Amino acid sequence: MNFLELTLSNILFSYKGELVRRQYALGVLVNYLIVFAGFVAAGYLNPINRYASIAIMIFVVILSTYSVTVIMLKRLRNIGAKWFWIFLAIVPYVGFIFIFALMFIKPKDTSKEDAHRREVEKIVEEGMAEEEKCDVAAINK
Repeated sequence: MNFLELTLSNILFSYKGELVRRQYALGVLVNYLIVFAGFVAAGYLNPINRYASIAIMIFVVILSTYSVTVIMLKRLRNIGAKWFWIFLAIVPYVGFIFIFALMFIKPKDTSKEDAHRREVEKIVEEGMAEEEKCDVAAINK
């Protein structure tokens, strides 16, 4: 999957492709931020409307469970592990450690991560080259 095709919605909700360590870390971070924001919103709504608060919490839990499953399966695919390792995430305490340990496990085929890094560097260099052209054009005026 091309780096430019990986939007946040593709990272969190699409089963296609694999995630390198940086993309997986971004997915975990965004997922925890969504959970935090959802529970803060539910906490503010609790005194006003208890049923709306419960509905928000249920929605956030379902959304979070789905997105964590997606990003973990894509990361497990990247490191070459079997899909059933995902069940380790539901074990109390161990699951939390497992989710974060996946950020540090190198993929079985490191060429994928190296290719991703080269693609990001190429995009950054192209962006810098365009900025330099704009600067030169501004100086020549």
